[in-house]
Amino acid sequence: MALAPLLTLFAALSAEERKPDVLLVTLDTTRADRLGCYGHAAARTPFLDQLAAEGTRFTKAWCAAPITLPSHATLLTARPPVGHGARDNGLYRLDPAATTLAEVLAAHGFATGAFVGCFVLDARFGLAQGFAAYDAPAATALGSKAQVIERPAAAVVDAALAWLDTVPATQPFFLWLHFYEPHAPYAPPAAQRDLAEPYDGEIAACDAQLARFHAELAKRKRGAPLLEWVTADHGEALGEHGEATHGLLLHDATMRVPLLARGPGVPRGALREAPVSNGSIAPTLLAQLALDAALLPDADYPPLPLAAPAAGEVAPEPLPLLLETWLPLHSHGWTPLRGLVAGDKKLVSGSFDELFDLAADPREERDLAGRRPEEVARWRAQLEVEFVRATGGSDGTRTVDEAERAALAALGYVDASATVVDGSERPDPRVAIADEAAQQAAMAKYQQARRILGQDAMLQGVKPPPLDERKKQRAMKLLEEARATLAGLEERHPDDPSVAFDLGNVLLSMNRQAEAIPRFELAVVCDPKSPQRHFNLAVAYAGAGHAIAGIRQMEKAIHVEPRLITAYRWLVAAHEARNEIGRATWWADRLAAQKLVEGIEQVTLTRSRMQLYERMEKAGQRVQPPPNFPPKDLDPVGVDAR
Repeated sequence: MALAPLLTLFAALSAEERKPDVLLVTLDTTRADRLGCYGHAAARTPFLDQLAAEGTRFTKAWCAAPITLPSHATLLTARPPVGHGARDNGLYRLDPAATTLAEVLAAHGFATGAFVGCFVLDARFGLAQGFAAYDAPAATALGSKAQVIERPAAAVVDAALAWLDTVPATQPFFLWLHFYEPHAPYAPPAAQRDLAEPYDGEIAACDAQLARFHAELAKRKRGAPLLEWVTADHGEALGEHGEATHGLLLHDATMRVPLLARGPGVPRGALREAPVSNGSIAPTLLAQLALDAALLPDADYPPLPLAAPAAGEVAPEPLPLLLETWLPLHSHGWTPLRGLVAGDKKLVSGSFDELFDLAADPREERDLAGRRPEEVARWRAQLEVEFVRATGGSDGTRTVDEAERAALAALGYVDASATVVDGSERPDPRVAIADEAAQQAAMAKYQQARRILGQDAMLQGVKPPPLDERKKQRAMKLLEEARATLAGLEERHPDDPSVAFDLGNVLLSMNRQAEAIPRFELAVVCDPKSPQRHFNLAVAYAGAGHAIAGIRQMEKAIHVEPRLITAYRWLVAAHEARNEIGRATWWADRLAAQKLVEGIEQVTLTRSRMQLYERMEKAGQRVQPPPNFPPKDLDPVGVDAR
């Protein structure tokens, strides 16, 4: 949204108008019931517990979606995903026309900075709107040993403190800190490894770093009060309802989040038990700062009820809260889920409806839909009304933007598919969740086998140690078990691009390239903008003896993601093997021009290019670009071109 008129209208605040500093903290993948202040006896969260004791804790807070980008977009715009349009990781970005909290506060003289812990929230996905400083993990070295797609909370805090040192003490700041630790896989720092569950250790690490941030902030003596909010983008299933992590289902294990506030005007030691959405944080902050809520013109969430109802005053009826997840659709081609929380009732709708009484059945183990069809019909009608209201009559679909899926894949979001065939009957994730669990178990065996074989090290150019026969047999046994599981899933879900891609990877590790090819071709057809899928198909083609087809696919991987270092190296080696030194040199030069490597890698690249130029001169060749780059389309090459 263009805020030039506001910027003109609102000059920097004078000293006597000094607003509080504002801190928004989002803990990735953090269940409310895993904090000490929410009753988890094994928690080690002393700072968050103190914050709750000194402020207000909301006991029934939901997020809008169990996925990182949509949920954070809701936090910053006060709109549900169906309204702001960023409905899944990687495939979408926040519409530039949306108004964010950061834009509003920047227009009112706040210094604005965001420091996030993972690539999923990179600036290219739209959340940087309004932030003068937006700092995310570097993803400019995809495929190199220097690849960084997530970073620990300690690094986030360090970057934020360095930025704060540039903000004048007389200027209020709005700072967003995002800690990624609790996301799977759970590997807490050494100081938190003594906790019984690594997941709790990850949350404890976030608590410790938040305490460190506050200690450092106090040393800076900015002289202004701090208004702070802490929440999570979503929770973690931890096996409940058959879901290992998050994203596919809408149960409270992934939808209920902590919500804490502290600072000027926030009641001390208070509990608020009405059902609320953390999407209400932005309008609540505006109210706390005495700013007009209309500055977020499209906000769908009202300010939170910070003050308790006065004696004799009847609390307002809680507004219905929309829930949704599109990850099942984009990941597997399954039915997306929508939901509605209204008071103590919760409706979840996909290919069938479920109704839960959260007061009587907080673990959502008893579906009441079959016994209360009239109530289901009423809530289903309300669900449709709320979705139409949030979209202004639109269905909320958007054109998919190109995204860096190689980095998303490394974070575990490997199956996003931009192409979905509408109108077909789809499995419901609540029924198919057991297949997802089986797929994850198979891929865990695959990853274990890769580590034994040293395949990840080889991909990074590191020579693995010698492999004895016993370890090799162990790795092959794991791969065969993974292959058998995925082949069974393929029979049940022949059009599932996620299963096809994973099975292709397992077959590739087993040197069964010809069998991997059709699986990767399906994956590429479903998502032609995935560099990783083109990369893997290229490797399979080449391994099966189709060198030209492999080269063409690898060119497409680079066309989609120009910073995929391993693809450049692969092409250099492929052309060298064909004695096409001029083309090998061209790709080495392009890699150098991208400036993706530094240090010892830069030295190695420089030497390689010198050797290529010497070989090219001896062979009487010249630097020669490939004839078909950039590619005209992103479809598989096809049999005839191999």
